[in-house]
Amino acid sequence: MILAHKIMLILFKYIPVICIAGVLLNNIMYYCIVSDVLSKDVLLIFKKIPYFLDGITGISVIQLFLLFLISIKFKYCAWHRVLLINCAANLLLAIMDAFGLLEIMFLDYFQLIATISIVFCTIAAIIHIHNVRQGHRICLSEHSTSSRLDHFMLGFVKWFPIIQLCGFMLSNLIATFDGNIYYCYALDFSMGNSFLFTLFLFFLSLRLGFPLYHRLLIVANLINLSIAFCEANIYSIPAASDLMFYCYYWIAPSLCLLVILFNHIKKHRI
Repeated sequence: MILAHKIMLILFKYIPVICIAGVLLNNIMYYCIVSDVLSKDVLLIFKKIPYFLDGITGISVIQLFLLFLISIKFKYCAWHRVLLINCAANLLLAIMDAFGLLEIMFLDYFQLIATISIVFCTIAAIIHIHNVRQGHRICLSEHSTSSRLDHFMLGFVKWFPIIQLCGFMLSNLIATFDGNIYYCYALDFSMGNSFLFTLFLFFLSLRLGFPLYHRLLIVANLINLSIAFCEANIYSIPAASDLMFYCYYWIAPSLCLLVILFNHIKKHRI
């Protein structure tokens, strides 16, 4: 439990920094792809890197909301929330760009992302230096004593993997029947997942003492994320049709629900 607590705190502390770095690196790679400065052989490798980074460090609206909630609950240092606001600004720009609301050239878009990151990271650095000078070397202080905030945070963490799993399955259901791609974008941006955040959520579940079924749902999300990640970056999974391929995403949740149901029945029999 002590190890899980330490890993959870480390991930929570550095997720905003990693996400900001991932966005900047992602845009640099994408600029190299669209600017025709790379040879064809190198270009084939670089084309997959933006998807690779999104799968590892990508962040969504509900993930940001949970991080803000925890940061407020445990009265984390202000620099942490400044970086989370930076992540939120980057996500908002990405949403506007995906839906065609940001009609600017890519180079201007990258400069905007870079400028926002520099400004917010500078503010966060100033706050952190001030805290160190004041003798506040740890980020966590006494947690909030609000019982409403406690219940809301615990309830949100409890339902979080279920919300993500429903969003993922709905997105793939829309894609299966050739629905509007913008619906998929909306679901991905609002309820999307990443390896970094899934790892954090798993250790958070351990730290808060949630039942086994909660981590099984997180693992189901992780398996589906791995399938999508492998399909986009590593190896095309064989399937007779698109419908059969999307059926793969139902295997992990179905097995997870069967295990949960079996465990529930077993407990009630006892």
